[in-house]
Amino acid sequence: MKLSCTPFSLGGTIRSGEMDLEGWVRFAAEQGLDGVDLLDSHGYPWLWKETAGRPGRVVEWARREGVAIAGYGCSNNFAVADPERHRCEVENARFALREAAEAGAPFLRIFGGTFEGVGNGGGYGGFALAYEQIRRGLDLLLVDAERCGVVLALENHGRLPGHAWELRSLVESHASPWLRVLFDYGNFLGNSMDEPQDPLRAWPVLAAYVVGAHYKDFRTAAPGSGRKFEPCRLGAGVVPVRQLTAEMVRSGYDGFFSLECGALPGGSEKEGVVRCLEDMREMKRLFERLKP
Repeated sequence: MKLSCTPFSLGGTIRSGEMDLEGWVRFAAEQGLDGVDLLDSHGYPWLWKETAGRPGRVVEWARREGVAIAGYGCSNNFAVADPERHRCEVENARFALREAAEAGAPFLRIFGGTFEGVGNGGGYGGFALAYEQIRRGLDLLLVDAERCGVVLALENHGRLPGHAWELRSLVESHASPWLRVLFDYGNFLGNSMDEPQDPLRAWPVLAAYVVGAHYKDFRTAAPGSGRKFEPCRLGAGVVPVRQLTAEMVRSGYDGFFSLECGALPGGSEKEGVVRCLEDMREMKRLFERLKP
């Protein structure tokens, strides 16, 4: 098992200035992680305040600290009705692809789309029309992905594609080795999903296409919070974290497991991340024995 962490896990700490991007890479190394995830500078400028979007600098720091660039993340929404906005969303993703290539990332995590008042909206009131706009956005990006040598990793996020067969349908409709899946443990059950799916059932549908995984767990949120779930320690919530990890390892998955936990209730954000990374290392010690 190769372990990494996404910047979202310490987003508040980085935004406040308590930790900069170089410190983020150093933190990953101090935690004994094999890699570190990055986000594109256009969509997530809070991560790049000191470096002005220069992935080459981060590659130097990662090499010095002995950690790999596990993956890159893009902020995009292809489920939009306005043609000009759709064009801009595709251009933003192309920019992120170039950054990911400069960083030597194996894949760029992309989204499909959010709509009907979820997330940043988009203007579509139905899944079928939104699905076609997502498919069209992927069509336009695949030539650039091959040119950059960076795989597009489509995440189950933001309602569409939210379920395993939606992800698989989009991947197989393109029949390209440059389009694969980022498997997020918790998003199948998460707050943006109006029709949850058991991630244990999602895994065998997607296993052949998964190049990266986001580790997280949720517990039922307190009444009146306005949310169905809130983050919690791995294994303490409703996501079958240990079972799913065992299935993935036994299936031969050899990509990174990247923590994306969000702030845990009680204690500091950094303390919560450290505790979750302890959980991940414990599962690594256990489940590496299950490798085929």
